[in-house]
Amino acid sequence: MSVSNEVMSRFCQDIGLKLDFDAVDPAATLQELGVDSMSLVQLMYTLEDEYGVTIGTQEMLEINTVGALSAMLRQKMAADTSAPSTLAAAS
Repeated sequence: MSVSNEVMSRFCQDIGLKLDFDAVDPAATLQELGVDSMSLVQLMYTLEDEYGVTIGTQEMLEINTVGALSAMLRQKMAADTSAPSTLAAAS
C-alpha cells in the first residue's frame, strides 16, 4: 500500500467512508471519493499529526487528486528530515 493510500485509508476509517484505496486511480479526485472541504481540512490535521509535517490550509484545499496528495506528502516528508523514515522509504 502506498503512503497516500495508507493515509487515505486511515482517514476514511476516521470519517466512516468505505473505500479500497489499493484500487483507487491516482488521478481520481478527492471529491469523486466523497471527500468534501471540511473532510479535507480534517485530513490535513490527520496528516500533520501522523507524519509530523506542516500543511497550510489553502495548500490543502488546492489538492484535488489522490496523486497530488501523495506528491505533496512525499515532498513535505523529504523536506522535513524529522518525518518518520519508514514512510519516506515506502513512497
